Amino acid sequence: MATLASNKTCILSSELLYSRMRDVQALRRLKANLFAAFDDIHIICYIRNQAELALGRSMEAIKQGSYLPQIRSPKDHVNLGYSCDYRKGLSNWLEVFPGRVTVRRYERHSLVNSDTIDDFLCVIGQSDLARLSKPLNANLSLTQDQVKVLNYLNSKNLNQEKDGAFMKSLLASLSDKAVHGKLRPTEEIRRYCEEHYQSSNEWVRAMFFPRDQALWTESVDVVDSQCLLPNSSMSSIIDIIVIQQNKQEALLAQSLSKFLGLRQLLSLLQSHCLGWLARLYEALAYAPSHVLILRYRAFGSRLRYRLWSFQLSCGGDPIDHFPWIRKSKRT
Repeated sequence: MATLASNKTCILSSELLYSRMRDVQALRRLKANLFAAFDDIHIICYIRNQAELALGRSMEAIKQGSYLPQIRSPKDHVNLGYSCDYRKGLSNWLEVFPGRVTVRRYERHSLVNSDTIDDFLCVIGQSDLARLSKPLNANLSLTQDQVKVLNYLNSKNLNQEKDGAFMKSLLASLSDKAVHGKLRPTEEIRRYCEEHYQSSNEWVRAMFFPRDQALWTESVDVVDSQCLLPNSSMSSIIDIIVIQQNKQEALLAQSLSKFLGLRQLLSLLQSHCLGWLARLYEALAYAPSHVLILRYRAFGSRLRYRLWSFQLSCGGDPIDHFPWIRKSKRT
């Protein structure tokens, strides 16, 4: 259909083209299909520092519902390890598409106007289009606290709760990187990438950036260790928010229990991936006296959450810095 289109240029963009097409045979099939539809083909590949790539892949996994006890390292993840070895991947593309591959570094300092879109337009010879309005960035990086909240939900199979109104407001209140910090790779991952991919990076530098002394022109901002779970005060707040969001479902489950036995109801909930709801209902059904305790704790947690949100929105200290609030958590 592309051969019949009136447009002269077609852009195909996907990270999967690099990560999924790992052998020459697959690339040759791709080449045959592309030249059946287009007169000319050019490949533009953006690469980034391997430590930052590992961090980005970990954030994407958490966004999609995976639980990660720590940032994934190329040392322990086969697919990530292949994606980080740029020599292995790019050499296959150069063999199948000789003279048609351009490599760019995904570094703000290396990009035209420090912008990916402006840089891409410059590469394809359409710099004049940079004056047009750009779409909003729909794939913003997460702050440290946003990652911790989502990862905590994923650890309890509660990732769907991030779609709730309360959880969205919580994540939005944690979006300021100046207050809640930017997630950074660990020193261990940075050191491993520098040592393990040294020869690969040198090959890429000599092949595509011969005038530069090193492949990467920007240093990676790292931390000694990175915990991906929230502290106890934040996790207790999240639990209360989730309980509040599941209140209607719990009431529905109690109504259904009039027609189903308790064991049947719990089995039904578990089979429909509602494990959290099943545990909540089981606690209420077997220990009705706990309802008053839950309400008391919910009131206290809501109060702490409002004070905590107010403090963070004003750029103040987190709730853990208030001794009297820390003491109230034991009640």
